[in-house]
Amino acid sequence: MGYLEETIEELEKQIDQLLSPYRKEVELLDGIPGVNKAAAATFIAEMGVDMHVFKSAKHLASWAGVSPGNYESAGKKTSKTTQGNKALKTMAVECVLATSRQNNRIASHRKSITKRQGKMKGRIASAHLLLT
Repeated sequence: MGYLEETIEELEKQIDQLLSPYRKEVELLDGIPGVNKAAAATFIAEMGVDMHVFKSAKHLASWAGVSPGNYESAGKKTSKTTQGNKALKTMAVECVLATSRQNNRIASHRKSITKRQGKMKGRIASAHLLLT
C-alpha cells in the first residue's frame, strides 16, 4: 500500500508540473459545476487549449462522442451517440453525475431529460451541454 501511495503522489506531482503552464485554463474549467482539478487535467490533455481547431462547439461535442444522432425507419425512432474520444466522453459524463445533488443548470437539464427519455440519454445530453 505504501508503494502504491508513493507512486500515486509522484504521478500527481508530475501532472501538476505539466499543468503549470495552464493554470489559468484549469481555474476557468474548475469554475464549471462538476468539474474538479482531475477533470480539468483530462479535458486539457484530450482537447488541448486551442479551441480554434474545432469549427464550433457542436464539432467539439461530436468529436468527444456526446453528440446524439436520430434515425427513423418504419415509424421506429432510434438514436445513437457518435464514436468519439472515450476518455473525454467518460470524464464529461462523470462531471455531469457529480452535479446530481447540486442545484444548477446542468443538473436540472439532466433531470428533465431523464424524466422523459431515461438515464443514459439524460447523461449524454447533459455531457453535451457541459462540453458546449
